[in-house]
Amino acid sequence: MKVVISGANGFIGTALQAELERRGHTSVALTRSPGPGDIGWDPVAGRIDSASLEDADAVVHLAGEGIADSRWTEEQKRTILDSRTRGTTLLAETIAGLERRPSVFISGSAIGYYGDRGDEVLTEESPAGDDFLAGVCVAWEAATRPAADAGVRTCTIRTGIVLDAEGGALAKQLLPFKLGVGGRLGSGDQWQSWITLADHVAAICHLIETDVSGPVNVVAPNPVTNHEFTATLGRVLGRPTLLPIPTFAPALLYGRELVKSLLLVSQRVRPTVLLDSGFEFGHTHLEPALRAVLGRPERASDDRMVSVTRTIAASATDIFAVLTDPSQHARIDGSGSVTGSHDSDPEPLRLGSRFSMGMKIGVPYRMSNEVVEYEPDRLIAWTHFGGHRWRYQLQPVEGGTRVTETFDWSTSKAPWFIELLGWPRRHPPAMAATLERLDEVATNPAT
Repeated sequence: MKVVISGANGFIGTALQAELERRGHTSVALTRSPGPGDIGWDPVAGRIDSASLEDADAVVHLAGEGIADSRWTEEQKRTILDSRTRGTTLLAETIAGLERRPSVFISGSAIGYYGDRGDEVLTEESPAGDDFLAGVCVAWEAATRPAADAGVRTCTIRTGIVLDAEGGALAKQLLPFKLGVGGRLGSGDQWQSWITLADHVAAICHLIETDVSGPVNVVAPNPVTNHEFTATLGRVLGRPTLLPIPTFAPALLYGRELVKSLLLVSQRVRPTVLLDSGFEFGHTHLEPALRAVLGRPERASDDRMVSVTRTIAASATDIFAVLTDPSQHARIDGSGSVTGSHDSDPEPLRLGSRFSMGMKIGVPYRMSNEVVEYEPDRLIAWTHFGGHRWRYQLQPVEGGTRVTETFDWSTSKAPWFIELLGWPRRHPPAMAATLERLDEVATNPAT
């Protein structure tokens, strides 16, 4: 296939060209300064070499003014908006008027479409936000309409934080983290939806090669809070992340609106369309992703993580049904501390579900939890109020399902306190007892 790319020399465009060539496709740059083999255009002047687009099989539009390049004055805001809508409109209208149109038009957008949404789980069906960047994304996506109206399959890719050591947001954070002065931003409770550069360009190739259309969230399936991102990056680099980063300094330099919209905004985004279309991510969890892009190999073991494994003679579906039913948790608890569920919601747990359990360790109390990882019949994990995490991974094997229960306190807000209490030492026997009871419940559901 011949794929025309605007922004071909940028952070994502350069990697996309390499991946397309690896897959046997031909890429052509759409640029203001065309060299041999390139296609010329000038979005500001409204000029484009339309004849050179006649034999394109796909057009990928990535060009646009950087949103964090300078302070958001009213003039800069207009530049950000115009750089996206003018170029997109010119391309969409040109494509619509071609005698031989490309089979697909993929245009950039961003998860800024959703605005600041707290803990809400966002899919492609979620409505737009109401801040400046949300308005930009709405107009940006609307500018693709002429191509879609002409019958060209059109995708708008809502991109999250793209991780790579050589560019993007991660590259800008590396120096302070390597110096041991990296830390959370603000409260650290804001959600960050990320994806590796390799997965991002693979997702674009997937959209070129399949029949998907409409908005597509291009993020990994397991977003994290800024607190968890900070702790994980520090752990991968082997550096402390004790002190929060004051936001007044970037606010003085770039303005409050930019800092709030880019650094403190909370966007918990789910890549529903990609998952439903069969796209396979290379990295679904943050720590392996960071280790891959930073060249930091996995450790043989994690000193703030303990796991217990058991093979259960039941299907992954049956076991997952037990784990996603809070009313069953008191039955399978091996520590003797869970007394029951305080939730009346009969629906099974899913990503973003919050539930509370009755506990008793000396005195009765209520423990709040939230599901933060979720892959049906494969994985579920929830965090307690302190940030530490329980994870259950299911793998079909001969004769049943291998279940791995993991207690991970590396994401805790106070891991030293957990160690002081001796939980890592005391938990493995209780975890083994939990899997034994899970075995009994999953294989004998009526008892």
